[in-house]
Formats: sequence, C-alpha cells, structure tokens
Amino acid sequence: MLEYFFYKTSLEDISKIKDLLNKKKLKLEELNFDEPFAEYKQACILFDNVKHTAINIQNEQLANAVFVAKLYFHLFGNLAAYFSLLQNKKYKQSWNTLQDCLDDIYGVGRFVEPNKRFELAFLNKLLHAYEKLYPYKIFASSEFIITKSECSICGKAMNSLSCPHIKGNLYWGDIAYEKILEIKEINAVALVINPADKRCIIELSDDTRTEVEKFAMLDNFLEQNIYNFQLFDIKDNKIFKRDESIKKQDANELCMCGSGKKFKKCCKLKMYYEYHHFQIILKDCCNFKYFDLQHNS
Repeated sequence: MLEYFFYKTSLEDISKIKDLLNKKKLKLEELNFDEPFAEYKQACILFDNVKHTAINIQNEQLANAVFVAKLYFHLFGNLAAYFSLLQNKKYKQSWNTLQDCLDDIYGVGRFVEPNKRFELAFLNKLLHAYEKLYPYKIFASSEFIITKSECSICGKAMNSLSCPHIKGNLYWGDIAYEKILEIKEINAVALVINPADKRCIIELSDDTRTEVEKFAMLDNFLEQNIYNFQLFDIKDNKIFKRDESIKKQDANELCMCGSGKKFKKCCKLKMYYEYHHFQIILKDCCNFKYFDLQHNS
C-alpha cells in the first residue's frame, strides 16, 4: 500500500505529503529532533483531503492506503520524539515512546509486503537493539473479563453474526477494532518476558536509584555518541576477576575475615567474581527512503 500511495497516485496533496515526509526524514538524518510532529500535523490535513477524494471517487484501495501511509509518516514523528527524550536523559519516559515506534512499524507491516516496507525492516532491528539497553526484563500481562464491547465501524457486537467486519482489517480507510465498553473484573495477571505490549513494566517500589543509575547501560551507550541511526550489537564478554583484597590461605585454615569458618568454605568462594565487559559492534547505517528526490545519505 505504501508504493500504491506514494508512486501510483498522482494527486497534488500526495506530492505535498511526500515533500513534508522528505523534510522530516532529512531532519532525522541530521539529528534534528525538535518539534517531532510538526510535519506530521501539517500532513494530516492533506491525508484527510486524499481520503475524502478516495471516498468520492469510490476508490477503497486509495482510502485504505491513506491509513497505512499516515501511520508510516507518524512513525518518523515518534522516532524524533524518542531520540529527543534520550538526548534529555528522560530514559523512563522514553520506553513507552520506543514501544509507540514499534507499534507503528508493526501496524504498517500488517498491510505491506515485506519487500515493500522501505526502511522499516532496518528501523525495526535498530529499535529492538535499543530495547536491549533498558533494564526491563519482566512485564505484567493482564487478562480481563469483558462484558460489553462493540465494533468500531458498525457499532454492533464484533463477535456476533450481525457484524460484517473482521477485527484488524481496513474498511474505507478505517481499521476495525473492538471497542471495550465494560470490564467486569481482572481475571488474571501473569508475569512474562516477551508480551505483545511491554508497557506494563515491573519495578521495585523501594528502588531509590537516580534515573541515570537505573538506566546505566543505556546512559553509557549514549555517552559514546554513536550515530542514532546506526545499527549495533552489544556483546557481553563475561570474565572472572580476582578480588585482590582477599588474601590466599590454606584451605583448612580459619578464614582471616573472622567468620570462624575454614577458608575453603568462606572467602575462598569469593576470590573470583563475575565481570561483564560490554563490547559495541557497529553495523550499517539507515538508508532513508526519499520520494521523488535525489538524495545522498
């Protein structure tokens, strides 16, 4: 649908959208993250015009392509918002924006063939690499008992025979989803490591560390001033180091620490400790897709 929208439809409003999108991408490439959604907000009026035209000429394919192209444009606003938060060391807040970026990529990917997603495959890998820099490993996933819901398009019960719409499909530029109107209760909460939605994080209530301390790995990575749109891997080189403060004794001697235990059952067990040396392996940079514009990135 992206190719259909940007290459196969010759409307003046689409040309203006392409110019605004090129401008947004160029700002990202130059690491200008100010006013993340300025271009997107301007483009929204143009997207509405194209959708209105599509409905008037009875072109549902174009109307649906508007939805996908608009979500694609929105991603680049979210990317600017995300990296702006990182620049300002708002690491905790940045996590949800990172998830917003991934949601946009997934949303576009549902309607576009893998080989026609432009730079989205690269950005998906890049953002998942950033995900690994956060301390979050366990998430909460809730199960609710829903007593009342309706289709977002027709207003009928989505699981009933009277609703002709399939959840997640596009209809004249609108996506069909189930609107939850009433929840009876929370049925269960599970702790998981890889849920579809990673926004419900698990944190200790008595954690008094500063934000930089909590996100030390992310902060240390950003201190390297690596180009934001360069793909990377983090290799954990785990080694064992000798604790020089512990003096070696005969195994059966009483430990010098005064515990009353033999050395072999006390400080000998602490002589070597696990040390993590993280190595950054740099890979390719993002090749942004520009429309009707010769641009060397």
